[in-house]
Amino acid sequence: MTETTLAPELLRRAGEAAYGERWQSALAAAWNLNDRTVRSWLSGRMVFPSARIADLIRLLQTRRRDIDLAERELLAAISSEPAR
Repeated sequence: MTETTLAPELLRRAGEAAYGERWQSALAAAWNLNDRTVRSWLSGRMVFPSARIADLIRLLQTRRRDIDLAERELLAAISSEPAR
């Protein structure tokens, strides 16, 4: 059975989508890892663990839900403001 690997560029895209420019530190903090571990995955010095792929997907889904909720709340807030 072949282990699934994650290309560093895909890790970068997912990290930036989840956390923006400073995604490496944010991801390390979210997963209680050292920043160097994330940088090693990104550089290819270490292989991104296949067991973490599902974690990364869940993280993206959670971030998307949080962003969607914030958007809905903002839209509701501006639609209920009195006209000026």
